[in-house]
Amino acid sequence: MPKVIVDATKGLYQATSDSNNSALNVNSGLVATPYAFTAPADAAGAIAAASTIPIDQTLILVSDTSDANDRAFLPAPAAVPDGKVYYVVAVEAFELSSDDDGSNATTMNGVAVTDGGGSYAKEIAIAAGTGVVCVKTSATNWAVIGAAAAADA
Repeated sequence: MPKVIVDATKGLYQATSDSNNSALNVNSGLVATPYAFTAPADAAGAIAAASTIPIDQTLILVSDTSDANDRAFLPAPAAVPDGKVYYVVAVEAFELSSDDDGSNATTMNGVAVTDGGGSYAKEIAIAAGTGVVCVKTSATNWAVIGAAAAADA
């Protein structure tokens, strides 16, 4: 099997597989540019573009919150590619929820955080100085790994 290699010298290239049959080798490390995100003040649970993490980002640093009730939303799982991962780091405490596709409830760790009509229902409290990994596991679910608390009302 050919081997795909990414390194700082040659970039992306193909080589003959080695004895351990590794098909992918990233020699230069993986770098994600941090995206500074401000969780807007809670507006009665309203999901808005300003409070939704951009689809094209990966490493999200949430800061400048006015209090722990400020809320950030992941995009609707149906709007992102399968396997999409967000690394969310809380510089300051905030609440994490998700948008939905307007017809199906979105869940986080199996708990509905929207009502399926685009309205917020619940969130996960994210403590300052912690981080979570959010992985799209279906068209309607986010797995939130490392969350200190379950989805809450």
